[in-house]
Amino acid sequence: MTGAVRGVKEIGEVRIEPLSAERRAAWQALYGAYADFYRVPRLAGGKLETLWEWLTDPADAMRGLIAAGEGGEVLGLAHFCAQRNPLRAGRLMYLHDLYVSPEARGLGIGGKLVGAVAEIARAEGCFRVRWATRADNARARKLYDRLAERTDWVIYDLQV
Repeated sequence: MTGAVRGVKEIGEVRIEPLSAERRAAWQALYGAYADFYRVPRLAGGKLETLWEWLTDPADAMRGLIAAGEGGEVLGLAHFCAQRNPLRAGRLMYLHDLYVSPEARGLGIGGKLVGAVAEIARAEGCFRVRWATRADNARARKLYDRLAERTDWVIYDLQV
């Protein structure tokens, strides 16, 4: 079965790969589930197309990866881009989105995706990978606490 995963209890080999046209439908379904998880409206029409173009255009800073199981099922996704950090006069990799299908959680896929982003960051000379999550995302935070140092930064949003 190619597409979103159903009823996964264990997996064999997981491949981390860049987004591709062949995986678009499965990515889109998983990204919709990610939006639902955070209770934000799903992107539609032109906005979804814009995001897809960003993620798949080699000249764009925004990139995407998926985690695929042996049968081709898409189990998780990560969207990230490098950013300049003025205080360090260097670059950091910002992990914007990380999501693993609920049926595939606890199988190490989130850690594999973060690890793949970290490898890319190192290869590109970034000094850090940074991301944020909601305070009530307890399951993800357990993973993040094992992988990285929690900061004391507070994030603000100014709507414009």
